[in-house]
Amino acid sequence: MSEHAILAPSSAARWVQCPGSVSMAAQFPETQDSPKALEGTLAHAVCVAVLQGSPVPAGATDEMLEGADLYVDAIHARTSVSGGMIESKVFCKHIHPENWGTPDFWSINHETRILDVVDYKFGHRHVDAFENWQMIDYAAGCESVAGVGKVDLFRLTVVQPRNYCKGGPVRTWEIKTDDLRAYWVDLAMKAQVAMEPKAPTIAGSECRDCPARHACSTLQNAAYAACDWIGVNTPFELGAGALGRELRTMHDAAELLAARIGGLENEVLGKIKSGVSIPGWMTEQGQGREKWAKPVNEIIALGQMMGVDVAKPGVLTCKQAIKAGIPAEVVQSYTETPIGEVKLVQSNLRKIFGA
Repeated sequence: MSEHAILAPSSAARWVQCPGSVSMAAQFPETQDSPKALEGTLAHAVCVAVLQGSPVPAGATDEMLEGADLYVDAIHARTSVSGGMIESKVFCKHIHPENWGTPDFWSINHETRILDVVDYKFGHRHVDAFENWQMIDYAAGCESVAGVGKVDLFRLTVVQPRNYCKGGPVRTWEIKTDDLRAYWVDLAMKAQVAMEPKAPTIAGSECRDCPARHACSTLQNAAYAACDWIGVNTPFELGAGALGRELRTMHDAAELLAARIGGLENEVLGKIKSGVSIPGWMTEQGQGREKWAKPVNEIIALGQMMGVDVAKPGVLTCKQAIKAGIPAEVVQSYTETPIGEVKLVQSNLRKIFGA
């Protein structure tokens, strides 16, 4: 069995929207994880360590530790950790034989007949628990393990510490099993279509994370159609209903353009890195965030010499230490600034030739 399922729950929202994305994405496998993906993987590892009481992996940041605490508290508030499954693979065979994945955490209370699924997201983009296809898919696999007919209510919870929305960082969708089965039927139908040789491609908001978005003619046509709206300057006032509809249309168009732009940027960046010249574009080396290059005890000792308490617990950040009173030149001798990501920027040829 391969490491990743063909119909992975993590991409369920995409193949529900666009069944053709499964075969398209298979043609453009991602050869290496992006810095954001690596950050997310480390953040998940920190959560597992804190949940199990094991040593925290190297490279964990304060933000990751705080997020892990929030994650563990959310689990404790809903279920018993001792009876739960941590990153345990589940198979969703009644959705499709090629459908399986690994929920972050799930457990069942056999007395209340409630099954909890908790998913951790370290990114900033809002992830809703309501009608979350990834978690709906996970729930199908968890029920298979717990036993069909043994669950009355599912509680699907998203923990997202770095998304600051009105609903807070912990969001739960409760749904009865009988109601959730309708979603499973829809999921199974879309899975069947996705595995067909000529599955249709459909543009929408899920295109933004598709690895094939740079090579998808459907998304290209949708993005060009959105571009056609630009430049129409006939003034007129809309009624309330039309105003709301057009705003929704513009938001949908913006999502399609963002998805297409993101795919093209990744493709151009990859080609430039491999030595191919792309007219009008170049790369620029970014810089990472300044951080301490010495052990914590040396930084605390430095602060004591300067009459500044930098212990918090742990240690103040470089900027906080300067603000607290340590001279900037002294701080700089104790810090390092790692190399950041290589970024794509427009070259100055456009300005030189008046384009």
